[in-house]
Amino acid sequence: MNMHPAFDLDWNLVRSFVAVARAGSLAGGARALGITHPTIARHVQQLEEQLGFALFSRTGQGLQLNEPGAKLKDAAEHMHDSALAFQSVTDRVRDNPVGRLRLGVSEVFAELLPDVIMAEFFARESSACDGVALDLVVNNELLN
Repeated sequence: MNMHPAFDLDWNLVRSFVAVARAGSLAGGARALGITHPTIARHVQQLEEQLGFALFSRTGQGLQLNEPGAKLKDAAEHMHDSALAFQSVTDRVRDNPVGRLRLGVSEVFAELLPDVIMAEFFARESSACDGVALDLVVNNELLN
């Protein structure tokens, strides 16, 4: 199966394109990303080479998006926004691992622990319990 060439694009090249397009200059884009001027210039050049056309017109006043660059800017900004959303979800998953909570209780306590109490616990601790499944192990033996 032949994959579309877009799947081979390096995200860093697209990210640099977005930064330069927003800033209007290589120097401004480099500052926004915290990288060097030569690095961002190389990124833009590599992206243009991979795409097979220029994205900017080089003028005495700096870089101006040309017609193809303007057409790709919106799609590249959507990629940028999606990457930020991906990172946000990654951060939440890292901070709130998904898993199982296994609670061992005696038969007597299990009868005193109605679903309402457990629902209240999960409601109060919802941020800590996102994606957590509860296993209630009822046993009169000492469990760890």
